Amino acid sequence: MIKLKIYFLKLRIYILRKQMVSTGMNKGLNHPTTLKHSQELDYLLNTYRYYKEK
Repeated sequence: MIKLKIYFLKLRIYILRKQMVSTGMNKGLNHPTTLKHSQELDYLLNTYRYYKEK
């Protein structure tokens, strides 16, 4: 079960990272959408680290 969670977290991190970079390039690094993606990515990365350490 944990391996499946880690797999989906990695997939979501990959997709969100691409979205964040694209938004940053198009709208700027300080745009609210870019910042929101960054915060979501931080949360997902912290969650990923939590499950990897289990």
